[in-house]
Amino acid sequence: MPSAVAPFDRAIALACTVQTLRGRSLYVRCRCLTSTVWPVRLLLKRDSSVQTRTLADMIVFLRCSTCGGAVADVVEMVGGVVSGS
Repeated sequence: MPSAVAPFDRAIALACTVQTLRGRSLYVRCRCLTSTVWPVRLLLKRDSSVQTRTLADMIVFLRCSTCGGAVADVVEMVGGVVSGS
C-alpha cells in the first residue's frame, strides 16, 4: 500500500518559488555540521521580488547561526510535502 505522504524531493523543492513554500521550513546543515530548521517565510522578508524566485536562487542567502558560513545541504522539508504530483 503506498504511503499517503510523498518523500521529500530536493530537486522539486529547489525548483519551487519561495511563495509556494512559504508555509514550510527547511531542515538545513552547514559545513560545520550545525543543523537547524529555517522557516521559508523568513526569506520573504528580504523584499517583495523574493516571492517569485526559486528556493535554489535564495538558498545562497541562508547563513549558519554558529559559524556564519553558507548552508551546505537542505536535508529535509518540514511542515509540508513537496511532491511531483
